[in-house]
Amino acid sequence: MTVASANADFSILVAAVQKAGLVSALQATTPRKTVFAPNNAAFTRLFTTLGVTGVNDLSAEQLAAVLKYHVLPTEVGSAAAVTAATANAKVDALGGKIQLSLVAGKIKLDGISEVTTPDIAASNGVIHAISEVILPSLLDVASTDARFSSLTAAIVALNDQAIVTQLDDNAATTKWTVFAP
Repeated sequence: MTVASANADFSILVAAVQKAGLVSALQATTPRKTVFAPNNAAFTRLFTTLGVTGVNDLSAEQLAAVLKYHVLPTEVGSAAAVTAATANAKVDALGGKIQLSLVAGKIKLDGISEVTTPDIAASNGVIHAISEVILPSLLDVASTDARFSSLTAAIVALNDQAIVTQLDDNAATTKWTVFAP
């Protein structure tokens, strides 16, 4: 948090982390972490998309779900991220799985956001500045929330890759509403 707090372009991120109650988790020295950090412009675009004016219009729970999706529980420098992106790998974030890909030599997250400044050193890991806030997919939300464990099990039991793909596609143009038991 010290590195992000010292950079004015991360002021909205810092405010969101504070409201979500994640400061101590992100300041912990172990395990070392990777944070994909959206800049202020990225948050402003997200707020416009959501029809809100800022961090104060979102609950701590909403912010925590979004922010956890930007944090990997291990340190992944840009070289390792490029290797994963070249393989179109999914990496485990605290709030789901992020699809990494390599497009025109740039690391992309979920086909939406681009790493703009890699390898910003922090005392407890690494920060990669990104161009857009990424949101967890429906499947990410369901699979990381114990309240939806039965729903997640039912989706897996269906063994239908088309349904899984639809529920796990963050860049999809079709948006879904799921009434989750």
